[in-house]
Amino acid sequence: MNTSAHYSRILRFMRTHKEETWYFETYTAHEKCRTFESSLVNLRRGIKRVLQEKRNKNKLKAHYFVKIFEYHRNGALHIHMLTNITLAKKFNSEGVGRLNDIARKAGMGYKANALLMNSAIGAAKYVTKYMIKSAHSEFPKCFRRIDYSRNFNVSYERTQSDRDWIVYTKRDVTEIAYQLAEDAREYRLINASGKELTYEDIAQLLYEDCT
Repeated sequence: MNTSAHYSRILRFMRTHKEETWYFETYTAHEKCRTFESSLVNLRRGIKRVLQEKRNKNKLKAHYFVKIFEYHRNGALHIHMLTNITLAKKFNSEGVGRLNDIARKAGMGYKANALLMNSAIGAAKYVTKYMIKSAHSEFPKCFRRIDYSRNFNVSYERTQSDRDWIVYTKRDVTEIAYQLAEDAREYRLINASGKELTYEDIAQLLYEDCT
């Protein structure tokens, strides 16, 4: 799956879960784990503990997440996670919450935080930036650097409800795409050749706008 497809999947899912609040978490490996192999083992164990604690403290709430592995300058891995549940208790004026104690308790590095996301598009664009960054790194063959929770999926079906038709003159097409992605109503976007743009086409426009 390429980066634009990941973006489409994330944005589509978040549009159907507008009631959720989203956070972008970052966890680093323990300072004694500075190789690819050792940091990977450390992060996998640590994240497993963090996810378990989230489940224990939110037993009645469905947990959705996307995890992205990324290299640090020293060759070790760190991990980013877009999630609807965070263990951060307080956020500052910039929307940043501390996860230092949580990460340390799980055996990972002390540098960890959660960033409160303001919108679905903002969150999808933010996480896509890290997908693009890590896409240029050399990972071992068959290594899964992007991973989703099993419930992070949604089918998209076109409704047969009445549609509003708007004719646009020459203008910034990405602005139109943003309007379509933000609005919950069903639209059809037709280009000058008469071809109907799919939701994936619109997601591609947004993806190109953030690269």
